[in-house]
This record gives sequence, structure tokens and C-alpha cells, in this order.
Amino acid sequence: MVLNLKKSNEAKNAFESMFTQTSETAMDIAISDLIEIENQPFDPYTKEKLSELSEDISRNGLFSPLIVRPVKNGKYVILSGRNRKRACEQLDYKTVKCYVKNISDTEADLILLNSNLLQRELKPSEKARAYAMKHKILKEHKALKQVEDVSDRTLQRYVYIGNHLLPEIFSYWDNGTLGLNVVYIIASLPDNTQKTVLEALDNDIKLTPYLLSKMKNQYSFTLEDVLKTIQEEKAKKRHDVVTQPHLVDTTMTKLVSKPFPIDINLEDLRKVIEFLVDEKIIV
Repeated sequence: MVLNLKKSNEAKNAFESMFTQTSETAMDIAISDLIEIENQPFDPYTKEKLSELSEDISRNGLFSPLIVRPVKNGKYVILSGRNRKRACEQLDYKTVKCYVKNISDTEADLILLNSNLLQRELKPSEKARAYAMKHKILKEHKALKQVEDVSDRTLQRYVYIGNHLLPEIFSYWDNGTLGLNVVYIIASLPDNTQKTVLEALDNDIKLTPYLLSKMKNQYSFTLEDVLKTIQEEKAKKRHDVVTQPHLVDTTMTKLVSKPFPIDINLEDLRKVIEFLVDEKIIV
């Protein structure tokens, strides 16, 4: 993706051009003349999802024309509609309807980002990369802030993660192994420590708040340090429970009472359950 920033009002124009009613008519363009943007934050549809889209287009037709931009040699770059184009290819379409936009590099980048952010269900990693890229464009343009579908705090976290998280860790966020708060903490760690985090994840090691707090306070943290910290945390939990013999009885009594007690200490509950599991009293 080219980020050739020129005019200060381009960010606003790109956003408005997507939704302003115009008299432009969609053109039939040969699929062979359409070029996909490879370096973008959005992944193409999976085989299964693309098949679903193909079936929908086969039944109902292509409801939304693609948005393209003319380039050299009679070709057009797809700004919105890469998956629709691929679905039409599966159906042996020779041409597809397209809106042609004669716009700058920056306006093209923003249409690509906005169309996907507003119209697609995205993975967390795609959102983070897209928001980070969009933030860079708007910052360099000193453009007015655009309304997003997330809170300011969440948006700031997505941007930070998109700029600082090791790419290899994104998959653990996408599959639900990691949540936003944990990923944000990991993104704040030095690259060498993030590599250790990746190694821990690859070895199915759970990233506990205690472990992450230890990592934050160390510039260099190896897998050996991770394993030592895990044992240290287990010992601390055992000590907390063993030195408070009433904790198990009190907590378990509250746990089985009805209705469920609102005054139960969740931290005590966590300690007790983890202690009982570690001691193989419950499985």
C-alpha cells in the first residue's frame, strides 16, 4: 500500500466519497484487468466463506459494485471488493460492475481501510493493523478525527497493538487464546521479551497476570525465567492457602450455599480452586 500524503483535506474527502450520493454509474470491467492490493491489513476470505459469497451472488446477483482506481496499462486496482471479485471468478464471470475513482494515493488508502472497517466482520489483528495504518494517515494529515465503532480507549489500544505487537502473536489473539487487555500488555514488552511470550504460547503455557507483571519489570525474560516464575507463583498460592487454613473451609462453604453469596471474595476463590487443582483434590 502506497502512503503518498499530499493534500491536508484528502482524509476527509476519501471518507465522504464513499457515502455521498453521486450520479456516477457502475462500469463493466473485465476481471482480468483488476489488480488486488497484496500489502494490506485485511486477510482474504477463507475457502468456506468465499464459497458462501459465491452462492449468494449466484442466487441474488452482485448487489454492491466494486470500487476501483485506474492505473497504468488499462488496469484497475481494487479498493473495495477483493472477495466479491474472487467469488465472481469462481462463478466464471468475465466482467464485474465497478465504480471507478480517480483519486490520490492517500484517498485510495482511506477508502480501502474505511470500506473494510465499516462493512466487514474483522479479526482483532485486522482491526489493529487497519486502525494503526489509518491513525498514521490522519495524524500526518492533521485531519479531523473520524468516528469509529469502538471507544477512544479501545481505539488507542488497537493502534498501539498494531504498531508494536510481533506479527506472529496476532494468531493467538484471533483464535481467542488472548484477550485485548493481555495483548495490549504484551505489545508494551520489548521485542526480545515478546519472542519469549511467543515461545511460551507455542508451548501451551498460560500467561497469568503474575507472570506478565514479572515480564513487565524485566528487559530480558527467557523461557527458563517463565518456568521459574510459574513455579514461584504456584508456591506463593500454596503458601497463601496453607498459612490461612480457614480460607478453604470459609470459601467452599460460601461457594455451595444458596443463593450464591454476593460477598464471596473472588481472589480467595481463585486461590482455593487453583490450590485444590494443584493438590489434585479436585480435577
